[in-house]
Amino acid sequence: MNIVTAQQDLLERLEQSVTTQKHAELLKAMLKIYLNGEYLDESTFSTYAFTDMYKPFEFIDVEGSYVGNFDVHDESLFIKDLETLKKALAGGYSKSDKLVENAQAFLDMQEKYKVNAIFAASVSITETSAGRAGHAIDGCNNWFNITTTSSANAHTTVSKKGTVYHWRIFPTIHDGIGAFGSNIAEGSYYYTQGKYTVGDIGQVYCPNTAEHPTQADDWIEATLAQMSRFYEAVGIDISPYIEAPVGGGITGAGGDGYRGTYTTADGKTYVEYLQYAGPWEGNYFMGGTMHNSGCSITSVAVTLSGFGIDVNPEDIRTRYPSGVNLKDLIESYGLKCEVKTVNQTSKQEILDHLNTGNPVIINAGGYWTSSSGHYFPVLEALGGDQVYVSNVGSSTKTGAYSIDKVFESNKKVLYISR
Repeated sequence: MNIVTAQQDLLERLEQSVTTQKHAELLKAMLKIYLNGEYLDESTFSTYAFTDMYKPFEFIDVEGSYVGNFDVHDESLFIKDLETLKKALAGGYSKSDKLVENAQAFLDMQEKYKVNAIFAASVSITETSAGRAGHAIDGCNNWFNITTTSSANAHTTVSKKGTVYHWRIFPTIHDGIGAFGSNIAEGSYYYTQGKYTVGDIGQVYCPNTAEHPTQADDWIEATLAQMSRFYEAVGIDISPYIEAPVGGGITGAGGDGYRGTYTTADGKTYVEYLQYAGPWEGNYFMGGTMHNSGCSITSVAVTLSGFGIDVNPEDIRTRYPSGVNLKDLIESYGLKCEVKTVNQTSKQEILDHLNTGNPVIINAGGYWTSSSGHYFPVLEALGGDQVYVSNVGSSTKTGAYSIDKVFESNKKVLYISR
C-alpha cells in the first residue's frame, strides 16, 4: 500500500515546500496535457496560472515575503477569531487540511504563550509540511521537529554521520503545538533571551552549519513568505509591522518598478529599483529581458540615485540594450568606479568604503542566485559586521546581512564614489 508512482512521489515532494508548491501545480497541468491529450482553453490556462507561474526569480526566491523582520510576540497582529484563522490557513497553503483541523490548538497556544499562531503554523510548514511529513507522521505528533536530550518518551534516529537525535513524542497534535509555544516563550533560547523576531528565532532554531551553510537563511525566508501568504488570504497587510533594518532605513513607499527609498545614516537617499517589476520588466536586454537579465544596470540606477542622478533602469536599457561595461557607464555620469575581483579585495575593504558614505555593487553567486552571477548594490554599513543589501532581483534576499554572507560567493566588487 506504500508503493507510489514516480509522478505521485514527485508531486508530493514539490508540495512539501512553500518554495515549490506553485511548481507542483504547473506539473499537474503539464501532466494533464500529456496524459489526457487535453487542450487548455483560456479559462483553464488561467486556472493553472501559467501566465505568472514561470518567472525566473520565483525559482530562486520565495514570492510574497517582505524586507526586514517580524515580531512574533506583537499581539496587534494576532488573529484571535477561529473562523478568520481557518480562512487564513485554508487560503494561504494548498495542503491546509491538517492546519484547519487543528486551528483551535494554534489559538490555544497563542493565547497561553503569546506566540503568533500564524508564525507557528508557518514554522510547521517549514519543518514538516504542516503535519504531513517527518516526525509529524511517525507517531510522534511532532510538527516542529522538537528534540530532547533524553531517549525517554522520544523517537531516536541516527544520521549517516552517526549523530543521534531524540525526537519528542507527544500524546496529541494539540500537545505538540503547545510544546512549540512553550519552547519559544519559556525555553532557554528565544523570548527569555530577547529573541522575538523571525530572523532572531530562525538563527537559533535552524542555525547555519558547515554542512548546511544557508539553512537558517532559507528557514527564515520560507517562514516569512508563508506568513505573508496567510495574512494576504484574509486581507491583512503586515508590511507596516515589518521591522526595517537598523541604520538609515526605508523611508519612502514603493511604486511602479521600485521597492521604496532608502536613506542612509549620513543622508544619502536611494531609489530601490527592481529589475523584475515596473514598465521595463519585460523589455529586451542582453538576449533576455530585464526581468531575468537586468540586474547589472538596475543596480547602477540604484547607486546613481544616491548621488542625485535621476536615471532609471529603462533609461539605461534604452541606451544599451545589448549590455554595457559598468565601470564606463558609472564614470559617464561623473562618478568614480574602481573594479576589483574577489582576490583583489577583502571584507574589511568593503566595510571601510561603505563607512565613507559610498556604496558598492557586488557580483556574487552561491546563495544570491542560481545562475553564474547576480549584481546587487550594498548601500551602507550598519554597524558591527552588518551591511544593507538592496537586492534588485529579490523580494526576500534584501535588507540587513552580515559582510560574511555578502562576501562568501563574491566574484567582483565595484567601489563607487564622487
